[in-house]
Amino acid sequence: MKIIEAVELFAILKDLKLSGMETLDRLKVIRNLRALREVADKYNADMDLAKERLKPDDYDGLVMKMLESNEAVASGGNRTVSDLEIASFNKMNELFNRDLKAIQIGSYNKGEKCFEGGMNNEPVDVKIETLTELAFDKLVDANKDVPAGALAVLFDKMVK
Repeated sequence: MKIIEAVELFAILKDLKLSGMETLDRLKVIRNLRALREVADKYNADMDLAKERLKPDDYDGLVMKMLESNEAVASGGNRTVSDLEIASFNKMNELFNRDLKAIQIGSYNKGEKCFEGGMNNEPVDVKIETLTELAFDKLVDANKDVPAGALAVLFDKMVK
């Protein structure tokens, strides 16, 4: 399983209601959550570290300055930053986001027509306990507000 798949699965599982499920099936979901939490926490910590290291000097100050200018305009006042400051911020923000994306997804290999080397694609060894289709049906019944795409991910990763 790729690390981003584990993080995505954790994000879906952590908000599910387990009512109506058999105790053994609930325990499987809880054990999966515990295993996936380690991966998700490490990934999030690594991403936070990457953001801090990639952040340009005075980035936070410039963000605050842009927000204050936007608030002034929204309340009927005048813009408090120049066109040059806006252009500079937009360029800085674009580069920051590009570099962060490169850390996540890696770089594109034209010959292989795929991305290589990103954090998202790192393999992770997580043992996922599977559910029966009947147990999955009970899980779905208890979580009618969960989007179909999230349920499809759950089904693919947890039902055998």
